[in-house]
Amino acid sequence: MASNKPAGLGGQSTGIVYIKNDSGADQERFAVLGIDTPIILPGDSESGGHEEEFKRQVALSCVVPVVPTHSSGGGRFVVLAEPLADGAIGRAYIDGVCVVRLRVPNNLNKGTQADVVDNDSTVLELKAGGAAQVVWREEVTSSPGECWAIVRLGPATRDGYWARIYGSADQSGNIWHYGFDEVTYDGTDWVAVPGGRYGDSIDPNTHAINTAEAGNAATGVQGNGVDVDILNPGLTIQPAPDNVVVWMRDEPAPGGLSGSPPGTPPVRPSFFYLNGVDGTCI
Repeated sequence: MASNKPAGLGGQSTGIVYIKNDSGADQERFAVLGIDTPIILPGDSESGGHEEEFKRQVALSCVVPVVPTHSSGGGRFVVLAEPLADGAIGRAYIDGVCVVRLRVPNNLNKGTQADVVDNDSTVLELKAGGAAQVVWREEVTSSPGECWAIVRLGPATRDGYWARIYGSADQSGNIWHYGFDEVTYDGTDWVAVPGGRYGDSIDPNTHAINTAEAGNAATGVQGNGVDVDILNPGLTIQPAPDNVVVWMRDEPAPGGLSGSPPGTPPVRPSFFYLNGVDGTCI
C-alpha cells in the first residue's frame, strides 16, 4: 500500500504538526518558518472561537522567522516536511530529527547548535545556544557557507539559555541571589526575549544562584580561588555585575522552592561566573 507521508518521515508521525503557510510566499520543503498562532482558537463561538476543533487537532499559522521572537533557543519554529504554497496547509517538523539547510558563519566553527535567521526562511544558522542540535552536517570550505545538515528539534536539545544579570541581593558569606532576564543575540546586541524567563533577586521562587559561590564563606578560599583571610583589608569579593550575560540553567531543586505555587516545577535558575575582587588598597 502506498504511503501518503512525505518522503523522509520514516513512517513516523511523532513530532509532525499541520501548519498554514502565512509567510506571504511559496515555501520549499525544509524551509524554516516561525510559529505565530493556532489556526483555530479556543473559546466560545460568540467570540470567534471553536474549542472542540481546537482540541481535536493542533494546527499552527507560521510566518517568516523573526529574531528574537522565534529564536533564543525557544524552539518557536518548524521545518517543512513538504513544499507549501502561500496560504496552503501541510505538514512540518516541530520536534525530532529532520533535514535542513544550515548556514555556517565561519567554516572553522565546530558548534553543534543552530537557530533561526532573521527574516530568512531558507536556513537555520549555526549559533551557540540555539534550539536545534546539529547531529551531522556537511563540511564547508568558505566563510560564510551553507550545507545540508541533520538536526534534532525540541526542548531536549538545550541545556540552558542566555540571561542578563540585573541585580543582586547579599546573603552574607560572599553569596548573593541574582535577578535576570532571558536574552538573545540579534546580530548586533543582546536583547530581551519577549515572554522569556526571568528572576528577581529578592524573590525566593525565581532568583538565580551563582554556582561559583557554592563553597563561599566569610573566611578562607572562595570559589574564585581567592583566600579572603590574606586579602588586603580594603578589598572585597564582588557579586556578578549588572548587565553581564551568562549561560543559565534550570537545575532540579528537590523538595521544591520555598513558597512555590502549586504545580510549579521545582527548579532553581543557576549560572557560573567567577566573582571579581574590588575596593581600595589600604
